[in-house]
Amino acid sequence: MMLTVYRFLSAIKEDEIITAPFQGVHMSYAWESFNLAMHTLASRESQRDRLLRAYKLNLMQLDQKDVPKEIRDEFSQLTRNIGRFPVQEGECIIKRTVESLEDNEIELMIDSIIRMYDAVARYQPLPRQQQRQG
Repeated sequence: MMLTVYRFLSAIKEDEIITAPFQGVHMSYAWESFNLAMHTLASRESQRDRLLRAYKLNLMQLDQKDVPKEIRDEFSQLTRNIGRFPVQEGECIIKRTVESLEDNEIELMIDSIIRMYDAVARYQPLPRQQQRQG
């Protein structure tokens, strides 16, 4: 599935892209990161492991300026919450935090990632051919 998504995105040429009409923002980088996070969250691992991998592998590299303004506060809160526990030298702060969270906190963070993905997806450009058909 991921290879198919990658091939689709790779096959689209820059001149075939129309930016969605939301403040003229091109969200491909944020969308790609959140999309990969969604695939990670849909895996068969425990919720705790899925959250850890989704954030560490896909969302950690995002900056606030990479996401739409309307979700920057929520993204910033997720980033603060995922690194809030003290760690020992050489210990991964994200892993330590996720291991320390209650189950309901894990669920809230996953729900937050899903809401942010929805917001970012609205900014995702469409290939010209799809835009004309829609």
